Amino acid sequence: MLKYLASPVWKRRASQLQLAFQRTWRTNVSVPWKRRMLEVYAIPSGLGDEVMAAGVAQAASRANPDLRLVFHTRHPELFEGMAGFSDVRRLTQGSTPKNALGLTYAPKHDEPVMVQMAQYLGLPLSDFRIDLPRRPEAEVPAACRQPGPLITIQTTASNWTPNKQWPESHWQALLEGLPATCTVLELGARSIFTTPPAHPGYRELLGRTTLAEYAAAIQASHAFVGPVSAGMHLAHGYGVPSAIIIGGYELPHPYPLSRQFYRAEPCAPCWLRDACRYGRKCLQEIHPGEVLAATLQLLERPPRA
Repeated sequence: MLKYLASPVWKRRASQLQLAFQRTWRTNVSVPWKRRMLEVYAIPSGLGDEVMAAGVAQAASRANPDLRLVFHTRHPELFEGMAGFSDVRRLTQGSTPKNALGLTYAPKHDEPVMVQMAQYLGLPLSDFRIDLPRRPEAEVPAACRQPGPLITIQTTASNWTPNKQWPESHWQALLEGLPATCTVLELGARSIFTTPPAHPGYRELLGRTTLAEYAAAIQASHAFVGPVSAGMHLAHGYGVPSAIIIGGYELPHPYPLSRQFYRAEPCAPCWLRDACRYGRKCLQEIHPGEVLAATLQLLERPPRA
């Protein structure tokens, strides 16, 4: 036996085994997107984070067509049937899927969130497409079925930070400038408006849609206007043009159909969760006229088929 282990035949065999191990290790650990089987989920698991993670996973599937890809999500109804996904499984709040990779990101980072997420898969990302499954017509709320262009708006983001909030007076001025022929449908859980906007086409479905109906309403829109939120990411995933009011909380996202209003103040991007000591100057200085002009330009685009 010792004589065999010292032979040139064994040495060649050992070198082959070592090379095979190195290739396997690099594929399974350093470059997960090259695996045959991959399970992923988003950290944190907010809806917007899950949409971005789904886009990264989809990019991995495009790069590796033989990949069996399983996506874990709190909202499987939005991702079932997504191109490139082999399976979509429900993620229970507070649980961690066994053998799955969590895709996350760091605040105050120069790289876009999706690029950071892709790094956990060893995937160089330059294509930021997110092709969400199309919602059926039956899920589109009746309030969307009005004459004229449909603009969906979301005037507040989540409770994570107050530093994405554009002032109410700016929102009121924006809606006053929109054509009276438009339907302006407000979505989300709550509104910035203390008094209803005067726009004749204003409607609201605050807290009165299912997640599927919320997504279907955005999909049916000619344009979406709001802060960085799940609505922004869904609009990108459905190919809906958007005007996004960022201020200085975070950097813009690489979404080609999105006109994003960012202010590079000395403190930006702040990712601040506490009250802003500067009175949210970065948001105050985004004039309603800028957002109105961008929204009107978005309405000139032909709607996605």
